Amino acid sequence: MANLLALLLCERATFNTNEKLTLHGLFDGLRIPRLNGPSGGGPEKQTFYVFYKVVSEAPCTISLRIGKPSGEHIDGEWVDSVALWAVGGVTWQSIWALTTDLFEEPGLYTLELLWSDGTRAAPVGQTQLVVEYV
Repeated sequence: MANLLALLLCERATFNTNEKLTLHGLFDGLRIPRLNGPSGGGPEKQTFYVFYKVVSEAPCTISLRIGKPSGEHIDGEWVDSVALWAVGGVTWQSIWALTTDLFEEPGLYTLELLWSDGTRAAPVGQTQLVVEYV
């Protein structure tokens, strides 16, 4: 199993020369401009990031599942393999890039972090994202 230490959304992320990660523009809601204004057109595509940090007690995979307001899920390849293991667990962190065009409808989305050891899976934690079009 894994214990969640952080699950954050941010506008951008940078690494300095010492490989220190800095998250910029933390948020919990997206205001997505339409390409052709409020009367039509699709959403303008923008990139943002999902950062997580967990302590895992055994080798595992950590994945992201995005739930739509309708209850359906958005398919994606947001999966990390944590192959390291140490007594007391290992701290693992990663960041995934997402784009706003994944969010086709306004409303409340759920971003859920999942843990799996190959035979069983369990949720680690979640955050919610409010999406609106402007």
